[in-house]
Amino acid sequence: MEIIMKTDMEHSFPSSIEYNHEDIKAELSMSLEKYNNIVVTEEGIKEAKADRAKLNKLKSALDSKRKEVKNLCLAPYIEFETNINELIEMVDKPIKAIDVQIKEFENIKKESKRKDIEVVYCDNIEEFKELIPLKSIFNNKWLNATYKMSDIALEIESIVVNARSALSFIDSLNTEFKAQITDIYFQTLDINKVIAENKRLIEFSNKQKELENTSNVKKDVIQEREELKLMAIEFRVFATPKQFKALKEFLISNGIKYGKIK
Repeated sequence: MEIIMKTDMEHSFPSSIEYNHEDIKAELSMSLEKYNNIVVTEEGIKEAKADRAKLNKLKSALDSKRKEVKNLCLAPYIEFETNINELIEMVDKPIKAIDVQIKEFENIKKESKRKDIEVVYCDNIEEFKELIPLKSIFNNKWLNATYKMSDIALEIESIVVNARSALSFIDSLNTEFKAQITDIYFQTLDINKVIAENKRLIEFSNKQKELENTSNVKKDVIQEREELKLMAIEFRVFATPKQFKALKEFLISNGIKYGKIK
């Protein structure tokens, strides 16, 4: 089945649309020459508005002719396009019906393969079944008919090997944040994010310690200042001259100020 054009496409349509283009162009050049470098003055506004209206009218006439010719040229094509689209819709109907049924069969096969993938996952994930669930590593490309089950098994084995290597690396860090960064690994399976999170936690911890140290220093200073506050107590002492001398030496040696009560 093929479309046989009954219209001679080469000769039915003009190769060009001819009109007195050069004559109009020459006439326009002459009549528009006076507007070159035009300067509108306050006294000439009325005349300028009249010229603008005349030029807009000319422009509108030219554009109207353009649209008229365009519509005449497109008329046969628009009818042709409408008819062709009608034929396309007729062909589309069975295409869609077939497509729906093909997709149903493909979905059945994908679901069957998904179950096979679950078996391969359980056979290869080993000790990481709880930490690395299938949904966290599932690749939709695995459902493609061309994707081999053996390749899927190798990918899961590689994930297991990487996880063991990551845990060994985390142990080697001897970090106090082992639990946190281990969680990050099993959330992302990305060792670079583990390193970044460990660094972030260490920096945060150090800043917190610095703040605590600064706070403790301030508390010590306040306490020292409170201890240095002088207290005044007035009392009488009844003692022998020897005892007064000893008391005086004690006060002086401890930096305690004293004086007579007036």
